[in-house]
Amino acid sequence: MSNILVDAEILKKSSEQREILRKSTTDILRSLMDDIMRAKQSYKSNLTTRLPITFQIPGLSNKDAQRIIWSNIITELNKKNYRVKINPSKDACLLQIIWISKEEESVIREQLDLIASHVDKSLH
Repeated sequence: MSNILVDAEILKKSSEQREILRKSTTDILRSLMDDIMRAKQSYKSNLTTRLPITFQIPGLSNKDAQRIIWSNIITELNKKNYRVKINPSKDACLLQIIWISKEEESVIREQLDLIASHVDKSLH
């Protein structure tokens, strides 16, 4: 009798779904790496970019595809020691990637505040 029912695990994700999800994640990560390298060459310490919001994954709603792909992106960036902030909305998904530590960021902010507090525009 147990041969009549298909195992639920088989129904969860098809191999086609897994492959499309993997390829989508990989393509986005490659694009992000290119963007990170360009930002680094411009002496930046972070990058704000947009993630795709529409996905065509057979058998998955767009909302589920977003959840899976965006969480994969965040996980992979975290594994490589990037700090990540995300702001998804109906029309866009902003992603900020930061490659300096919170401590380094704090030192930079303190240095800028120190300089700003000593600016005298009357000097020429």
